[in-house]
Formats: sequence, structure tokens, C-alpha cells
Amino acid sequence: MSKKPRFGYEVIGTFSELPNFIERPLCAVCVVAPVTQAKLSTTVAEYLLPPAIQTAIALGKRVSAFLRLLSSTEAKAIERAQLQHSELMTALTDFRGLYSGSPRADRTLAQYARQNSQLVSLLSAYTDDGQIVPQLKTRPSYSPKFGGAREDVLEQANWLYRTQRGLTLRDLSDFRRRSYGVESDRDTLRAALLAGGWAEDGDDWLPAGEYYTGSLWPRYDRATARAAAGDPVATSQATRLLSAIAPVTLSAIEPDPRLPWIPETILRIWIELWTGGPCPELERRNYYLIPKGVSLLALLKREAISLSLAMVIGFLNIDYAVFAIDKPTKEIDLRTGKPEEDSEAQARARLDYEGKALTSWRSYLAENPSAANAVVDAYNRVYRGYVEPTYNEPYTYPSRWGTRVTLRPHQEAGAARLLAHNGGLLAFDVGVGKTFTGIATIAKLREQGKARRPAVVVPNTLLFQWLKQIQAALPDYRVLVIGAERYIARSGALTSRTDTPEERAAKWRMFQAGGADLVLVSYTTFARAMVRSESRVSFIYASPPMLRLFGVEARKAEADAEDKDDKKKKKKKPKKASKAALERLFAQPENRGMSEAELESLAESIALNSEREREADRQALRQLLSSLSTYTEREQAVLKNRIERWASAQPLESDPGIFWEDLGIDALFLDEAQNMKNLWPYLRGDNEKPPKYLGAIDRPSQRALEFAIRAYLVRRKNGGSGVYLLSATPAKNSPIEYFSLISLVDGEAWTKLGITDSGIFVTRYLKIERKLVLDTDLSQIYRQVVVGFMNIPELRDAIYRVSEFRTAEEVGLKLPKTDVYNIKVPMDEQQRDQHARLLALYRENIADRSAGARNAALGALMKLVQVSIHGELLTPPSRDGWTRSNWNQVRNPSSPKFERCGSEVVMKRRCGHLVFLETVAAQYFFREVLVSKGVARERIAILNAEEAPTPLRRQVIAESFNGTPAILDAEGNVEMEAVLPLYDVVIANSVAYEGIDLHIRTCMVHHLDLPYEPATLQQRNGRAVRQGNTQAVIAIYYYISTGSIDAARLTIILGKLTWMKDILQSSDRETNNPAAGSELSNDDLVSFLYSDADLPTLKAEIAKRKEEEDRRVARRRAWQLTKRIAETSGHAPKGPVELNQEEYATRELVRQLKEIPSQTWPWHSTLLKYLLDGYAITLLDLRYRTNESGETAEQAGEEGIVTVPLWERAVFVSSVDSKIEFQVGLAKTDYVSIRMAESIEWVRINSLVLNSSNLPQHVALHRALRKAGPEQYDPMLWPVTVDKLGIEQRLTEALPLLAEQGLAALGMLHAPDTWRQQVWDTWGAKILDRLPSSQRVPLAVGPVFGNAGTAGQQPLPWTEQGHRQFVERAKGTPNKWADLNALSESWFQRPFPKGILGKAEESLTVNVRTTDGIVPTTATWMSGGLAVTMMTPATLPAGWIQGYSVTHVPTGMKLGNGSRAGERAQRLAEWLLTLGIDFTQTKVATTKLTVSVLDKLTDWLESQPFLVSVEEIEAKFQELR
Repeated sequence: MSKKPRFGYEVIGTFSELPNFIERPLCAVCVVAPVTQAKLSTTVAEYLLPPAIQTAIALGKRVSAFLRLLSSTEAKAIERAQLQHSELMTALTDFRGLYSGSPRADRTLAQYARQNSQLVSLLSAYTDDGQIVPQLKTRPSYSPKFGGAREDVLEQANWLYRTQRGLTLRDLSDFRRRSYGVESDRDTLRAALLAGGWAEDGDDWLPAGEYYTGSLWPRYDRATARAAAGDPVATSQATRLLSAIAPVTLSAIEPDPRLPWIPETILRIWIELWTGGPCPELERRNYYLIPKGVSLLALLKREAISLSLAMVIGFLNIDYAVFAIDKPTKEIDLRTGKPEEDSEAQARARLDYEGKALTSWRSYLAENPSAANAVVDAYNRVYRGYVEPTYNEPYTYPSRWGTRVTLRPHQEAGAARLLAHNGGLLAFDVGVGKTFTGIATIAKLREQGKARRPAVVVPNTLLFQWLKQIQAALPDYRVLVIGAERYIARSGALTSRTDTPEERAAKWRMFQAGGADLVLVSYTTFARAMVRSESRVSFIYASPPMLRLFGVEARKAEADAEDKDDKKKKKKKPKKASKAALERLFAQPENRGMSEAELESLAESIALNSEREREADRQALRQLLSSLSTYTEREQAVLKNRIERWASAQPLESDPGIFWEDLGIDALFLDEAQNMKNLWPYLRGDNEKPPKYLGAIDRPSQRALEFAIRAYLVRRKNGGSGVYLLSATPAKNSPIEYFSLISLVDGEAWTKLGITDSGIFVTRYLKIERKLVLDTDLSQIYRQVVVGFMNIPELRDAIYRVSEFRTAEEVGLKLPKTDVYNIKVPMDEQQRDQHARLLALYRENIADRSAGARNAALGALMKLVQVSIHGELLTPPSRDGWTRSNWNQVRNPSSPKFERCGSEVVMKRRCGHLVFLETVAAQYFFREVLVSKGVARERIAILNAEEAPTPLRRQVIAESFNGTPAILDAEGNVEMEAVLPLYDVVIANSVAYEGIDLHIRTCMVHHLDLPYEPATLQQRNGRAVRQGNTQAVIAIYYYISTGSIDAARLTIILGKLTWMKDILQSSDRETNNPAAGSELSNDDLVSFLYSDADLPTLKAEIAKRKEEEDRRVARRRAWQLTKRIAETSGHAPKGPVELNQEEYATRELVRQLKEIPSQTWPWHSTLLKYLLDGYAITLLDLRYRTNESGETAEQAGEEGIVTVPLWERAVFVSSVDSKIEFQVGLAKTDYVSIRMAESIEWVRINSLVLNSSNLPQHVALHRALRKAGPEQYDPMLWPVTVDKLGIEQRLTEALPLLAEQGLAALGMLHAPDTWRQQVWDTWGAKILDRLPSSQRVPLAVGPVFGNAGTAGQQPLPWTEQGHRQFVERAKGTPNKWADLNALSESWFQRPFPKGILGKAEESLTVNVRTTDGIVPTTATWMSGGLAVTMMTPATLPAGWIQGYSVTHVPTGMKLGNGSRAGERAQRLAEWLLTLGIDFTQTKVATTKLTVSVLDKLTDWLESQPFLVSVEEIEAKFQELR
């Protein structure tokens, strides 16, 4: 037999017959002792008694302790008795409710009371008729007494505030009258409190430490209201409050239009500017921003809404079903010649759209101070104004706290904070003491009456460890354990089993009736207490992320229901259920005797039933929708249908008759809370992958969702609080986990900050870029990657509002020192042979681009990981692989890693060794290696799910490894003798990662393999490196097989661990992700698979690439800091607080910038001066342009993107490739204007033009700027003389052109004002003399304007000052706006402002030529011979409600196909005017434009999802030509 039967025999060899019976004589002199029945108390341990008896004994202990306190004469004892009284009365009343009569009459209790004195105490608390005896019922009388001096008003105020948690002047006056018989003048008391630092808040008075912490905006509003009434004290308080609030300015916010707190009115204006079309009034429906009157379905289908408006709404809502770029251009992989996948092209196009939209948004705010101020005010109200209080008041232990556990100051502060917030995340580091802090919080909650029914949800493995720690801290607590039951096995060992549904239901009912102070419930059983469907529905409506998820599903369902059935269209055959799905449903049906044919039929039947259910649901929705008329009714009905359908489903297993709502749980604790991290999904488009390193999910895990529902019910019961999370590693792998965990504590914590779902969280706090990375199939692809965090201070503040983080260093705990060693171990011959074979297989398959080959390559790589541990792991003896039962069939249990690790173990035998190894069979192999080296087998424990299947067994192993110290009572007497350790080595896998203490004597931690998550590695080491370890130094060994990928994996894991810590520890506003920065290419990865002989060269190449990448990251950070310095320096503060803040922010940014070495970023001495002097600056991001040979940037040895600064009045001189010399004029957010040396024309350039234009001058500029350094900006290199001569020559050449072209011949359209003034001062008279007499000029005196050449008139200069004078002079005159605008356009080259003439301005009219003849038509814009006119109904394309076209004014001819939005038509006209064509003439002579190209250009312009720039139109025009 393979396994010895229980209570049976094991036959060894061949069975022939039973042995002969040998009769033994009876003993003639033996005396048999009579059998006596053992007493109950000596035969059964207390923890093995029935749960009802255990809780009764614990309650009896409380009665005894309470009576001892009552009998004392000490005031402290009476105070403790008073604190315990209310809780004790509740417990006794609830206990009485468990019995039909008096507990004294219960036979079971009476029977156990004969052997247990605590039960006697309990029964003595009741009378014969079941009432609580009067001695206990009477509340002990205790009143705190003030012990200070009569004259000390401040100390009296402090004492009153502490004892009654509040203070008014009347309270203080009454106290002094009662205590001292003195009457106190109100003004005198007020003056004393103010002098002592107290603050007045209406009638209430608060110490400064409390008044200036917490939520400050309401206090600030009240203080400013009192200050407005003339209260100088309120003025002082308001000033200090504002300083504490520290409102930020626009430069520090980096506002994003997707954040829900942005005012809709401001968004609407920006949308119209961005899209170039009208935007209806906006509203938010279920946290979704949408135009009023537009349904979600219409938005999805883009019905009754323009493409550009639908796109921006999808962008603002991060709704990838709507935010979908039509037919995005696919980039070609120059290495393979293949186009990118649809999903990657879509993701790239979206990133491009997002970048342009955000640039447009920031430009809009920069140019509109009123909108910027509204955004800043909204931000400050949302994000600022909360200062976390300090919790340093003297801590009072719970009155029922035992003597065996003493809390440290940080634990006291942590418990005080959780109590103050009535919830929170307690994120103490491993070994810092979060469990006892949580237990102290529970005890205080019960004592203060804030909770009567607390529940703690813990991992299955930690149930009895929690029970043990509760009993140590609160020895008289009645604790119910739901999820496991302890018992004595027939072998005599103490063990545990999972309790049955009926047993759990009985325990829940006992808890519900008040039969316990606390319930411990396991992860696997808490959700079996059912939740009613109406509560589940309520949870969805109260959870924005889930409401968003169901909203998307409802929209899909509505679209599916509204789709018309096409009878001609052949229906697809339902997809059959997979074998995996069948196994989940029927528990491996092939083992139940079903044939393949039967399985095939079953799969088809399941698929058909599923399709029928979908069709029935579709028809039911159709019927529902047919009865509703308005879109709002339809949306709400479908959403309700989806939610109720989900809510009606309950978990498959449940405890009979138990509903969570009936249990009365009012405080919910969760240990190892990181295990509920997979809660809120991150929604993407169909078939789109989330960014790499995000660690996001698309559906919530069932366990996390069930806990979230129950957490919501507890918060609803308590008015928004009552949930407490405990975790040493809150975020294991993804920053989104903070979003999930904090929303468990406070369902509105993120919503209040405008972060309603994980999409907005990612948008606000994560930096995402496209990078070349390894795909899951090991191919290199461009993909979105999380490259770091942004807005870190804001994110950290949001986390800290509900969280308490403490590390061992912060709290002064002396943890053992850790020495980390990376041990390189060579592989043996068998491993090398397997490695070579797998490596060849990997290389062969990775070169093949097929899916099957890629999967084979991935499988080979995974096997390479196993080979590095042991050579025989790839050759198991059976199809089931290596198991606990067949591990002994290994030919040689040893491997180089095992040998090296075993040698380290035997060198230090007198302490504990913790060995982590995930593969079960390998654990047994390694045990044999240790035994062969002289370690006794009985001194080695294996900790896995098979050797230790129950929580109790795992706890026993841990205690046997640690040993148990002696336990002393309050007087120092030994209550329990010390137990020496039984094990010296524990070989463990994932069952030991959380909550199991293996630290008392551990001196070495050995990692024979590596986990996949950084937090898991932290948890591994945390089993040993924690408070209480008796070793001064702990060695941590990472065993790295030479020639394997162990080293690469360890590098990435440690990098991600550092990155996640940046959220809490970095002082920077942005950080980078080391894992993304060190992303391994295929070559990098394979380099770890080579021999030592080849490795140095390969490592040098990798180190060089890593250094280059680090420099690139540093340069990118430098440019980000530069941009922020420019924004901060250019902002105009509103008051002293903001001024100080701006100065501090600038200093801090400059400090960070100076930390970047000059060798990496050489602009410190050149650019920083101009930044701090407030010069306008533009940063151009110039992309690498593929050369004629098709080389990529990497192949050409260049960076993909180079940032180039251009600031106003800068000069640039370069001789690289060709001579480029220019001067910078205007430096705007989205463009700069430049003038080439010896030229007079100022032209606009930006990143888009230089990156896409093929014009020779643009290509040359692009090449020169990408190679530019600070030396090219040296003013001494500027050719002053040559430039001056060139200017004179060009101006002289322009004079004859003035008669035909007007001032346009001077090229000043984009010139800075200094240049305009210079031309006016030096050439103004000559220019005026050459202007035709028909040219109108603005005048400084007399009429507003006149004709050129008129003697005696004083023309205004064409400068900014001249334009302001012209506008002021034109106000109130009878001149028409059209005439003033035409003059303003021709002379100042800018439009005349509308709405300032003080009268109704007449509309412009243009005679438009149509098929019906000449039609006078309203023009919305006119300049330079072109106008934007409304299209007549006859000329509108099909389906258009209105349209606009560009009209040539002299002929009335339409140019192009027209546009739905006037702003787009105007942009086209503005571009036409840049072509140098004189459109004021009737005949336009040009070869640049053709009708065909102009029509295509118009159609392209209309198809764009946003209003493109003039430069983008020019780039498209060049492409079409």
C-alpha cells in the first residue's frame, strides 16, 4: 500500500499467513486498580470546552475582576470599574438573553461550575429570577478632581477640555464658581485664554494644537466672517489658518481637465476652444460628464453629437469605448517591416491626443486668469485645508488590559489615531507591533461604547495566532473563532479542522446575541454570512468605481438590445465551454466516467444554454426599453436591471440563515489587508493591455468585493466609519492598491478629492510613456509603461489622511542589523546540459514570430528558472509531477545551490535558519542534503500546505522553532515553564509569508528561489527581521546560479520595491520607476544565460546602456523641473502667503535642479539665469527623424526625443551640418517666433512643424536644434554687423512692395514688440512715405484714422502700446467695428476686440456666390480678403444642421468643402493667409493651391477630433502636396 491505513497494519514483503498465536499466562499476583472518573476540569483543557462554556468562563473572569476593583479603596481602581461597568452590564444582559430562564437554573452551567470558580462568579451575578444583582447594577461613582491652583485659569481650561472634550467661557466660569466660589469676568477669561494660545471658534474654545489641525476650511470661513465684522482676533486666526492651509498656486497644481472637481463652466469654454465647435451645457450623471440632452448610448454611437465633441467627452471621462481614434496610423517596425497591432496604434494615438489636449488646457488656463483662479480655488478647497493632528496626549490603557503586554509610544499613538478617526489603515512595518495596536483599538472602542460587536477578518493561517495574542492582552475577553475548530486527535496531538456551516451558524447566532466580545473569522468563511440583495444594490450606488463598471455594462446591454435583428445575417455558432470550465463546474468530469463524445455534447449544451440566456436577457431589456420614453429613464432602467441582476446572486456556499446585516457588526478589522488589493478595476478598450508595471485588474476579485460590501455595511451603520485595516505592506505590486485599500476604510475618501475611479487615479498620479519593452511572449514591442509617479505630495497627503505608517527606524525599535549577500553558485553538469538544451530551444523559438513558437520560448524560459534550482525538477517520475509522495524517487537530492546553502547552515548550528523554497519536492530534496551534512532530521521542519494543512499546525511549527519563554504573573511567579526549541531549520514556502513569527532565534534567511512581487520578498525577510529577535545580526543570502536569470529577476524586484517606497518617502514631486528604467531587452535577458567568460563584455555593454538610460531619465527630470520653475516664476501671487510659498517652491525646484550633474544636464549656468529673471521660455520636444537608410534612433546612436529650450530674446548660432543663425522673439506655450540672421521676417515654429515638415529650412532647423548645447546660445557669436546690414538691405527691398502688399511685406506678423518698436523708430518715416494713399492708418490725435500720406497727421506706431491707444480712441466713436477691425488687422496685424464700442455691433455681410446666384450672407470672421460665412441650406451636406465655409470676399467663391464648426473654418482661413497670397485681389495667382488639395485638406480638418493648429494644417498640406 502507498499509505499506511489509519489504525491498521502495514504489510512489508509478501503476505503468506498470520503469525501463530502465543498464549501468555495471566498474572497471579497483580491487583487491578479501580477505575475512577476524572474530574472535568482536569481532563479537558479550557480551550477544548464548548464555545458557549468558554465564553461563559471568560465572562466570569470579568465579573471576578470587576468585583476586585469595587472592593478597592484606590481612586484609580474605582475609575477602572466605572469604565468597565457599561460594557459589563451589556455583556451580562446579552448573556442572560441566551437562556430561557435564569442562567443559575441552567444544568449545563451548573455542572461545569462545580469544577470552575469563574463560572461560580458568573452565576453569582444573577438572581434566581435572572436579574443582575443590584451590587453590580449600580454604576460605580467616580468623578475626576482638579488638582491645580485657583489662579491657574489655563490649567483649569486644559483640564475641563480633556475631561469633557470641549470648552466654552460659560463652562469655565461655572467651574470656577462651583470649585472656588468666585465670579469670573467673561472678558478676563477670554483674555487669559487668548494669551495662553487658545483659539475662539464661535462659542467654542480650542487649544491651538487642535484648532489649527484637522479640517481647517470651515474654521477659516467662520474666522473670516468674524474678521469682516471687525474682530481683530478673528483676523489673526484667519491669517494663521491660511498659513496652515498653505493654498497652492497654479504652477503647483498641474490641473488636469479630467478631474471631476474642475468646474463644468470652465470645461465647456475650453472644449469649444479645443474642438473648434459648440459645446452644450455639461452635467454629471453617476460621476460621468456628459452634455445635457445626450444619452450615453448616443455618445457611444456618436449620434446627434460631433466626432470632436464625442472624443473630448470620452477623453475627459477616460472612457475608452468612446475615446477611440478613428483609423489611427500604424507605425512600421523598421526591424521586421511589420505594422504595429491595432491596440498599440490606438494606445499611441490616444497618448498623442492626451498630450495635445493637456497642452491646450494649460495654455487656456495660462491665458485666462479668471479661469485659472477658479481652478486654483476649487483645487485648494478639495486638496488643501487638512492638517493631521498629533496624538501625543498621555495614553490610558483599556481598563480590561492585562499585564503581559505593554504598548510602546508609537503603538499608543497609532491606537489613538484609529480611535480619533473611527477607522483607518494601520501600516506598521513588519515587527513594529500592528497586531497589539489593533487589539488595543478594539478594547478602547468597546470601552467607549463606540462598538459592541467588533469582528476581525484574518488569513486562515493566523486565526489561532490572533486568538493567542488577544488572550495575552485581554485575558478576560470572550472570543469566538469562526472558520476553524480545535480538538485533540486520537494521536493525542492538538489539531484543528474547518468548522461546518451549521457550527458557524451557531457561533454567529451566539455572537449576535451578545455571547462574545469579539469574533475572529477567517478569509474563507467571512463571506459565507450572506448579504441581502438590497444591500448589495445599495453598495453599488455608493461605490463610484463599481457604478462606473456597471454603467459601462449597462450601456453595452442597451446597445445590444437596440441592435436590430438581421435575418439575412448568419448567426455565429455559440462558443463551446472549455474543458477548464467543465472541470470547474463538474469537478473533473472525465474522472466520472464520461466519454469524450459526452464531454463534447455537454460543452455544446452549456454553450447553447448560455446563448439562450443572453438572448432572453436581450429580449427582456427590449421589452423594458419599449415602455420608456426619455433617455434618462432608459439609462436608469437598464443600469438598475444590471445591478439588480448581479445583486440577486449569492456566493455558492453560505451559512444557513445568517445574514451580515443581522449580526450587528459595528467595527470591522482586516489583518494582512493587502490581500484584498484586487478590488477596483482599471477599464480599458477591448483587447487593450493596461500599461506595464501598473498591475491593474479588469474585474474585482470575488473575495475583495465581498469584503468591500461588508465594509460598506459597517460604514453605513456607523455613519461612514468603523473599518480598520492592518498591513505591513499595503501595496504589494501596484500603486492602484492604495486606491482600493483606502476606499475600504472610507468610501468617500477618494471621491472627496475628485478621484472617483482607478482611471482618474492613474491619470493623476502615474507617469505613462511608450517604451520598447519585453512582451509576455518575450518579443520587443512598444507599449505603454508606468515610468514613475507624479504629484507625489498630493498622493501622499491623501494616503496619510486615513493611514498611519511607521517603520522600525522611525519608532526607535532596535531591529537586528541585516547583512545581505548575493552568492554566485555554478551549475552542475546536468544543469548545464539542460540549460544548453533549453537555451537552444529558446533561441530557436524566439526567432519565430508565430504564437506557438513564442509560447514555446516562454515555456523554455520558465524551465530555465527551475533548472537553476535542481537538475531533476524537469524530469518528474509521473505525469502529476513531483509530489510529497514521490520525492524520494530522486536519483540525487543534491544540487550546487543546496550544497552551498547546506554548508552555510551547518557553519552556524546554534541559531535558527529560515530557508525559502517554493517547490514542494525541492524542499524534501534540500532536507536530505541537510541530513547528509549532519543536521538531525528531527531538527528540520518543512512548512508547506501539505505538511501543515491547518493554521494550528503552522502555529505549532513556528512555536517549536522559536521556543516559548517562561510566562510570569504580576508578582513574578512562573505561570508556565519555558519550552526549548524543537527545530533549528524551517524550510518554508508561501504559507509562511504572512503573520507567522519565525524570528526569535533566526540568524540567517536563505532564498533558494525568488518570488514575483517585491512586497513578498519584504514579507519573507520580515519573518526574521523584526522586534524580539535575539540575534544582533541577521544574514540574508540570495543564491544566484551563474548563467541563469536569477540576477536579472532580483534586480527588477528590488527596483520595484524601491519605487513603491517612493510614494511615502520621496521629497520630490515626481519619481521614476527603476524597474521601467532598467527594462531588459532580449539581448540583456539572454546575456544572463552566458558563461563567465562571455559575461564581462556583455555586462559592460549593459552597464553602458544603463548609464545612458539613467542620464536620459535625469535629463528628462531636469527639463520637467525647468518647466515648473518657469511656471512658478511667471505666476503672479495673490498675497503674502502665496508669495512666500512661490519663493519657497522656486528655491526647492532650483535646489533639485542643481543636484543634477552638469555632465548630464549642462544648462545650469546658461538657462537658469533667464528662468529666475522671469523670461518666457518654450521647450521643444524634437523627435528623431528616420534617415534615408531607415536607421532607428538607437541604431544611429541618438536619443529618441531631445528637449531644446528657446527663450525670448535668445540668439542661436550653429555650424553643425549647415550654418543656422536665428533670434528668438515670442516664446509662447505652443510656439516660438524666430528671425533668421540678415532677415526681417518672423516665422512661427513648434515641435510639430519641426518633427513633421519636410521643407528644407525646417529639416535644417530640426537637425541643428537636436544637436544644440548651451554654447550655441552665446550672444557673442551673433553676427551683429552682418545682421544689421542684412536687415537694412531687406527693408530696402521691402519698401517697393508696400504699395501692393501693405505692411505684410515687412514680415512682422509674429514679431515681438521690441522689434516692431525698432522698425518704427528707424524706418517708420520711410515706410509711411511709401504706403499708398488708399492705405488707412490709425492716428494719435484728431480722427481715429486717416489715409497714408496726408500731411500733418500723427500715425500711431504698430506696437502693442499703439494698439492699446487705438482701441481707447475708438471707444464711443460712430465708427463701425468692421472698419476698425480691417484697419487693426492691416496695421497692427491683430483683430480689433469685440464688445467694447458701447453699442450693438452690426454683423458682417459677404456676398456669397451660389448656384442660386449672389446671396448676402452673415460672416463670423473676416481678414485679408477671406471670410468665414454660414452655409445656406441648399449648400449644406447631407445630415448637417449647420455649416461654415471659407469665402474669398472679392469673388464670393467658396474655398474647400466646408466645416460644421465656424472655428475650424476660421483656422483654415488663418492658414491660407500664411501662404503669402494676396486674397484681397479679385484674381489670385498661385501655383501652391489646387481645388483637389484644398478639398482634401478641408475634409481632413473636419475629421480631426480637436481644433488643429496652423502648423498642423501646414504639415498636412505638405504631405498632400
